[in-house]
Amino acid sequence: MLVNTIQNSLKHLNRSALSQALNQSKKCSFSTTKLTSFKLTTPFLTNSLKQVNDELVIGDNLKVNKSWLRDHCKCENCIHPSNQQKLHSSCNVHTNPTITQMSSTGNQLKITWAPNSIQQRDEAHESIYDLDWIKNHFDADIEHDPFISKGSSKAWDINSLPVKDIYLNYEEFMNDNKVWGDAINNLAKYGLCFIRGAPLKEDSVTQIGSKIGNIMNTFYGLSWNVKSEANAKNIAYTSLDLGLHMDLLYFESPPGIQLLHCLTNEAKGGDSLFVDGYKAIEYVKEHHPESFEILQSVPIPFHYLNDGRYYRYTRPTIKSNPNEHYDLFFAPPFQGPIVPPKDIPLSKLYTALSQFSAALHQPQNLYQVKMNAGDCVLFANRRVLHGRTEFDPSTGDRWLKGTYVSWDDFKNKFRTLHYNN
Repeated sequence: MLVNTIQNSLKHLNRSALSQALNQSKKCSFSTTKLTSFKLTTPFLTNSLKQVNDELVIGDNLKVNKSWLRDHCKCENCIHPSNQQKLHSSCNVHTNPTITQMSSTGNQLKITWAPNSIQQRDEAHESIYDLDWIKNHFDADIEHDPFISKGSSKAWDINSLPVKDIYLNYEEFMNDNKVWGDAINNLAKYGLCFIRGAPLKEDSVTQIGSKIGNIMNTFYGLSWNVKSEANAKNIAYTSLDLGLHMDLLYFESPPGIQLLHCLTNEAKGGDSLFVDGYKAIEYVKEHHPESFEILQSVPIPFHYLNDGRYYRYTRPTIKSNPNEHYDLFFAPPFQGPIVPPKDIPLSKLYTALSQFSAALHQPQNLYQVKMNAGDCVLFANRRVLHGRTEFDPSTGDRWLKGTYVSWDDFKNKFRTLHYNN
């Protein structure tokens, strides 16, 4: 009787499952009142599969284009096993490849493709897929990028910036992977991080920078000095007040991360200033929506015309980036002549720039700190603006050493940190 009961109740399972249940039933012992031992293990159920035109329907609602599936086979004939690069071009994938066999059990999908599913490959081909991988990549609202899904940038002011969390110890940063990861996460989330206790050596800044990416070699060199000098080629190399700005916006690809390492700071004044551009953007977007649109649409030229060099690039002040919040470009000292827009009055452009500057300079947005010898600050150059108060060089020396890391290299470090997490 038990066998009949199992057969009736498990008709929806495959033969393998039924066989397991029947074999298990032979091991059961009964009394007239209760079942003394019985164990049934239910295997993964088979997913329904159906071809509809150029799509494969998996289960109830996952529809996947067949060309996309064939293109994303991960076997060693499609992805080189050592260098992980594709061995075919998407241009050569059949627009509606033929499936001759298919099955799906649990989280695995197996497909046999007819010959010529990819041009010049005249043999049949078997592909095995992980269904979770398909869902994460094909049925996704945004690009599948750990920097996007786990970066979680958070706009801050001085009331919400977790100051204790963004200060890290040099030795721990250099030698402890967890602390190094904290620095990477701080830069992704807040665009700002400090390393304390760095050796007072001129190459310390590049050693720190090398931990988060390759050092950018610009016309300033691999590293450069920030201190007052006669006949300075850059306003940063004076003792004057240095307003909030970003560096090298006259490059097509400005640096992503900037580092400044303090070797000495004994002069009166010379505090460092930092503002989260995201916070100012959010304020202008909410309180001055017309200005927000103008700042996104009117291109502003930036240039460096000095010392036998002429760099130039033109871009709007704010660039919406759905995958990374925003890109911001603001550097008044290096702004070139504005070309009057044809459809927007210049008065509105200057109003928008003024309102954005006012948002940046709201007292609650300004993090001001006097860096001590051994402190090194790292910040996202296209998000966090930096500046400096005026200092008196007659009262002592102020010497910072700087370097740059590209945004792509930094995001590479973040992705590798989170790839399997």
